[in-house]
Amino acid sequence: MTIEALDHVNLRTVNLDQLKDFYAQMLCLDPAETGGTKRGYWLGSGGQVMLHLIEAKRTDRVEYPQIEHFAFRARGLKHTMSRLDRIGMAYNLNPVPALSLVQLNLRDPDDNRVHLDFPIDEFEAGMAPGKISNR
Repeated sequence: MTIEALDHVNLRTVNLDQLKDFYAQMLCLDPAETGGTKRGYWLGSGGQVMLHLIEAKRTDRVEYPQIEHFAFRARGLKHTMSRLDRIGMAYNLNPVPALSLVQLNLRDPDDNRVHLDFPIDEFEAGMAPGKISNR
C-alpha cells in the first residue's frame, strides 16, 4: 500500500454553523449538508470534499482543541493575506525553507490550528524571516 494524499479531515463540534461559516469564508470552501443521521456539512473545492463537520451535542464528550492541526496545500498567498486582513482574521506566517513552503497559520472557532501551505516562491523577499503576524 502507498498513501498518496490526505483525503479529508472530520471534526466534531458543538459549534456546527459557526465552523461551517468559518471554513466557507476563510478558506473559500463550498459547504453542502451531509444529509446523514447526524447534522453536518461536507466542505470542499473543485468537487473534492476536504473537510467533514459533524454536530456534537453539548452532552457529548467533546474536548477542544480536537486535533493539534491540519493543513491544506494552497496557492495565492498575497491574495489570501489581503482577504484575511480585510475581514480582521488573525494569522501568522512561518517560512519553512527546508520544505520549500511558507505556512499561514490560523485558528478556527473551536481553537483547532489550521495551516495553509504555500510555495516558498510566493513568500515575498521584503517580508522579514521567522514568524510574521498580522496581530
